[in-house]
Amino acid sequence: MSLFAVDQGLIRALGEVALRFYLLIGAVALAGLVVLGATSFNAAIKRMGAARWNRLHSAVYPIAVLAGLHFFFQSKLDVSQPVVMAGLLVLLFAERLAFRWRGAVTPAGFAGLALAAALATVLIETAWYDLATRVNPWRVLEANVTFVLGPSPAWWVLAIGLLTAGLAALRRGLAPGRGRRPA
Repeated sequence: MSLFAVDQGLIRALGEVALRFYLLIGAVALAGLVVLGATSFNAAIKRMGAARWNRLHSAVYPIAVLAGLHFFFQSKLDVSQPVVMAGLLVLLFAERLAFRWRGAVTPAGFAGLALAAALATVLIETAWYDLATRVNPWRVLEANVTFVLGPSPAWWVLAIGLLTAGLAALRRGLAPGRGRRPA
């Protein structure tokens, strides 16, 4: 952002941010991340108190959604990378919710979440192409089950999620005394 302001001049850069929706979303996300970064040290936690600090830092979730939207909007036509990132974000959010509800997420549970996130990725990609480009949703769904164009973003999300679950299971099996932890 600072390089953009130096290159374009501060007034013109602010004008561009105000005119272009995706830049505005990105600027808001960046400002939120700067605030979180500025308060991510022990003295800030002590000064704010743990409860207020936790409340502020829970803003990372909507900030991540804004950053994802910024990535989608600035990508224009090929949104493969933003769709993969959105799918991984869904996977991480699902893991956080499962952890909050159950207290722990097993490797098998994470594999199930990876499958659900991959399906959500298909829906995200289908919805994006339908709303943004009016591409027939059935063609997008068909592209997700064939490998003619290479693996779709959903397959990448599934592979990354299953690999992560497999590594967690391997780590759990190799680590002595690291069986099930009490809830």
